[in-house]
Amino acid sequence: MIKKVQVLWYLNKEDLENYCIDFKEYKSHKLEGYEIVEVDEDLIYDLCDYNPDRLEPLGYFKNKKELENYLADTITNNEYDLELDSPELREKIDKAIGSVEFSGEDYYISIGEGIGCENTQIASWYDSLRKEYDSSSKDNVWVLAVTGYDPYELSLTGRTLSYVLADILNVTEASLDNLIPNKGHITVEEWNEILDKVYKKNKIYLGLDRVV
Repeated sequence: MIKKVQVLWYLNKEDLENYCIDFKEYKSHKLEGYEIVEVDEDLIYDLCDYNPDRLEPLGYFKNKKELENYLADTITNNEYDLELDSPELREKIDKAIGSVEFSGEDYYISIGEGIGCENTQIASWYDSLRKEYDSSSKDNVWVLAVTGYDPYELSLTGRTLSYVLADILNVTEASLDNLIPNKGHITVEEWNEILDKVYKKNKIYLGLDRVV
């Protein structure tokens, strides 16, 4: 078990794209309708889908030698144009091994163009993804996806925002009437102010803010 396990909050729905990742140690806060679970391989793969051309999950490794052997086997089995024991193959394997930043038993990912390529780094998932994800979210709560909603595909009305928030927070739309009394057209500023109030109450950033 990884000692550095952080928290995954996800909605109790069949759609497992509804992730909200909290990269702080879990203390006490828990949203109704959410579960607290530990990090597993499925989560690592989903997090890497944030940028699949750049982020590649490699697996769980207990020691550096195990990871190095994995890299050597992977390159050997996939580089069909390079002959076994050729200097070119050896060079690519050495380059991949040299790119490893091993910090202990953990899940590791490749960050860059691919294993053995220039400017590619291999490191533990946690520290790497902290750097990869946009830090514009609040208090280190990063949103991978929230129910698949794109705020710019939503109509700028109180009724739409009520529906979306009710869906995300697992509450009734009527329970949001005090928060969103105007169901008609609202301004971008009003939209964002409502989301800010939701954040202050629930301590979770939903990634639905707009600029237009």
